Amino acid sequence: MSNKLFQKDEVNYRALYGTLFSGLLGQFGAHYVSEIEDAIQNSFLKSLKIWKQKSIPDNKEN
Repeated sequence: MSNKLFQKDEVNYRALYGTLFSGLLGQFGAHYVSEIEDAIQNSFLKSLKIWKQKSIPDNKEN
């Protein structure tokens, strides 16, 4: 992955992380902070692997 693509992915991750974290925190509670962080990171990693093979979607929130 080129450095430019990596920077774009990092920006997307940072932009979406707060929304995802706060939504899951509200759903599951503060007792599950570690699990919520792991779930977000694992989901984003899986998305990167798929996007690398195909293409990055226009709307990354879907």
